[in-house]
Amino acid sequence: IIPGATADTLNVPTSAGFVGTNFYQIIATASGIGCGASNPSMATITVVPNINVTVDIPNVTVCEGASITVNATVSNATGTFTYQWQSSSDSLVWNNITGATGISYNPNTLVSNTIFYRIIASASGFGCGSDTSSVSKVIVVPNLSVNVNLTNTTVCEDATLILRANPTNGTGNITYQWRVFNGVTYVNMPGETADSLVVPTASSGLNLYRIVATASGLGCGSTTSSSATIQINPKPVITIDGGQFCTNTSINLTASGGQTYAWTGPSGFTSNLQNPIIAVADSTVHNGKYYLTVTNSFSCVNNDSVLVDVLPLP
Repeated sequence: IIPGATADTLNVPTSAGFVGTNFYQIIATASGIGCGASNPSMATITVVPNINVTVDIPNVTVCEGASITVNATVSNATGTFTYQWQSSSDSLVWNNITGATGISYNPNTLVSNTIFYRIIASASGFGCGSDTSSVSKVIVVPNLSVNVNLTNTTVCEDATLILRANPTNGTGNITYQWRVFNGVTYVNMPGETADSLVVPTASSGLNLYRIVATASGLGCGSTTSSSATIQINPKPVITIDGGQFCTNTSINLTASGGQTYAWTGPSGFTSNLQNPIIAVADSTVHNGKYYLTVTNSFSCVNNDSVLVDVLPLP
């Protein structure tokens, strides 16, 4: 018995506490002599939860041209479901997307921008109405690009030279692979997967390098830098000679291999001659090591030294 429900109509309760299947009947009684009460029939009322719709991607950043699908999931309610996707540039003013009436939607990713999406799901069941999903924020960024800090550089043998990658745009984690030209094509340099490369400069010659950068973000893929051309010029190959000399003779220092020469030695000796001569050798003044710095036509420098032994008089 429903307390107070004595009219010929009943407002069936459909609040959350009545979700499920409920059975109702009405007993009608006539006051006339011998009329009695009716034989009631049963009314079955099933109350389901209100419609609820969610999206599977709340926020995502992708590269231009990426393929992305936002899917909706509908639960509860009854009847036939219909859908309408909406978009917004600020998450405040929303507009219906023409033709976007399916349970999933493929956002346009051809242009870099930030767009918000949501879906309105409606159920035709009695009293079910509509529900609007939370917002899916889709950020589209320009595709990954990468260049190298040095493009055309000349150094001497054994110089320290570091190439660095400068990636821009893209999204996600970026990985790298340096490549070198082998005379026919570019090949991977084993183990060179950092964003910088210490260029081998032990041998002279012309070398070309590139870096391949790969971004893990959806649709980002890989990109290759332009070539960095590195010319490694040789250092001077020095031939130097000193040796033993008798006191009061001349010390002849000889060298070759460059264009300019800078000698230093014991007792403040200096000379810019290729083959300097020290007259009147003195064992107390001229004994010791003589150092030479040679510069060649490439402005590359090398160093060497030689020992001079001045023999004292008997």
